Amino acid sequence: MSEVAIVGAGIVGTLIARELSRFKLEVALLESSNDVASGSTKANSGIIHAGYDAEPGTAKARFNVLGNPLFDRLCEQLDVRLNRIGSLVVAFSPSERQTVEQLYGGGIQNGAGVVQGV
Repeated sequence: MSEVAIVGAGIVGTLIARELSRFKLEVALLESSNDVASGSTKANSGIIHAGYDAEPGTAKARFNVLGNPLFDRLCEQLDVRLNRIGSLVVAFSPSERQTVEQLYGGGIQNGAGVVQGV
């Protein structure tokens, strides 16, 4: 019988299982789909969010900024290639420029490491 049951084999569930594998525990990873990462993780489109587009002060903003650099270490440990290609947000009208300015300001507030302004 397992000592720990993890429900969901997305990115969070599988990484929890990986961390618990360091200990002498019996871990069961339960997934309703026929494969791991078939739900929200699969729909993520491969983006590692920087945190500039999350609402300032939210848990999402905090976790985007804290979690982003963890991918470098994880990919190194798993020998998975990670290309940090950055993000380009472009405005084609005055109203879109206002949106880009808001994203930039939110990124600054969130501590997202925004490199270049508008």
